[in-house]
Amino acid sequence: MPGSNSEHTSPIRPVHSSIDIPSIFFSEATGKMFEKCLVCEKELLQSQSDYVIEKAIKRYLSLNTTDTVFEYALCLECYAKQYERISDESRRNLENYFANNGDMMERRYNFVLQNDFNVDTWIDRCIIKGKRNAECEEFQIMCECSGGKMLFTYSPMMISGEAVAEISERLSQKTKDDIGRFKDTYLNIPPELKINPRQPEPFLI
Repeated sequence: MPGSNSEHTSPIRPVHSSIDIPSIFFSEATGKMFEKCLVCEKELLQSQSDYVIEKAIKRYLSLNTTDTVFEYALCLECYAKQYERISDESRRNLENYFANNGDMMERRYNFVLQNDFNVDTWIDRCIIKGKRNAECEEFQIMCECSGGKMLFTYSPMMISGEAVAEISERLSQKTKDDIGRFKDTYLNIPPELKINPRQPEPFLI
């Protein structure tokens, strides 16, 4: 996954700064911060738990509006279990993909050097393609949090639909099947929001 070298020993990366979780990472369903882990339903805010948030968004450029395809928060324990299900073949393919398509360490370094901790800047461009958020018809955003704070690590980040499709092509059938079961079990994606030719895969960084 992004930046998966020896420096990174945990899903939550080295922290440079934190802010109150911005509204773009609130639940679209409730208009509030995510309060529980999607899988184990562990309380996240008062317990000061570490967790990740991911949202997949579909934009209608002609209408200048968006729909949230899916969204969730996963505590680190559940995140780790999901990550462990990624096959060895998929991990090797993804590590090669990210090694050859973008430098997460340099990206982080440049933001920190400029003392730029504006979430809008961090998710303005796809980390792989460099495409602007506003130009993407489909994209995913993710961040890492602790309690009510969003952490500036290698995230927050945005990944365009084009990059998600390339990532999906590098997943083994076993990993795709596991992700499919995860979707069927936990994500209630309305049929009208399913993205063609494929739904974006939950992107477990």
